[in-house]
Amino acid sequence: MFNFNSKMRILFIGMPDMGIVCLNELVANNKNIIGIVPPPKHDPSYSMLLQVAQHHNIPFINLENSLKEPDFIEKIKNLNPDIAIVASYNLLLPKELFEIPRMGTINCHPSLLPDYRGGNPYFHVINNSEKTTGITYHFMDETFDTGDIIYQKQLPVFANDTMGTLFNRLNHYSAKFYIELLDKLEKGENLPRIKQTLEGNFKTAPKISLEKRDNEIDWTNDAASIERFIRALNPFYGGLTFFKGVMVRVWKGKYSNNINVSTLEPGKIVKKTDDMIVVSTGSGVFIPEILQLGTFFTSDIKDFISMMSPKVGDGFHS
Repeated sequence: MFNFNSKMRILFIGMPDMGIVCLNELVANNKNIIGIVPPPKHDPSYSMLLQVAQHHNIPFINLENSLKEPDFIEKIKNLNPDIAIVASYNLLLPKELFEIPRMGTINCHPSLLPDYRGGNPYFHVINNSEKTTGITYHFMDETFDTGDIIYQKQLPVFANDTMGTLFNRLNHYSAKFYIELLDKLEKGENLPRIKQTLEGNFKTAPKISLEKRDNEIDWTNDAASIERFIRALNPFYGGLTFFKGVMVRVWKGKYSNNINVSTLEPGKIVKKTDDMIVVSTGSGVFIPEILQLGTFFTSDIKDFISMMSPKVGDGFHS
């Protein structure tokens, strides 16, 4: 048990956006952050986290390429952290780093481990039609998302959740429960260490690869699955398809099992008005509402109809 007359010395390791949400919550609760480990300087999120750190006057411990750099490791040792907390860091921490804090290094993962280990639980939870998800706090070890569990909190997945709404909500709760854990430690309470089950038929959460077209809509799926798939990709990826050779990302739509359709194959437009198109699927129909044409232009369905002149029988395709 650790008892401190002064506040714990906290090393923060994170990346936007969860990292910024958690960092701001720590500052708001007067936690003693002695340094921030950002992503490498070449990472696009580096400057965003740097601006927040400078605003709060918290030291940055920069690394060039590797978390194993001797100079970097020595800087962390010299800080003498009591504990390190991790928020959305996509580099695997080496043992020589996560063992420096005498109370260990704690990570927050946005799922109920051991289910949905991996880089994108938000998408897979929605796409798999889960009714609940949650947050797991665990000590770091030498692989991603496998360390001893400290605490889990179950949270609902709502029927209209997108990846973005679930992402934001879990970020908020991740920060909130980090404060509760740190408060317990500052009072001298012990944290449990529950071994994770590493073997079994667990649901996984691999990253979405745009290069592999993991976001491509399969129009042979049923309409409800397509609507859920598109919500699970919104707003970071969009459901990929093509129309008249033009790349289209579908951001929002609805489905129906009550509209009579012809025998046209999945992906074909079966009905069109001035402000609606109805697309056949493997079962039921999908009604797109917000689409992005090419790289830049995002429109509602009226603009899409005006620009692309869709007709019954035209189809979305791969």
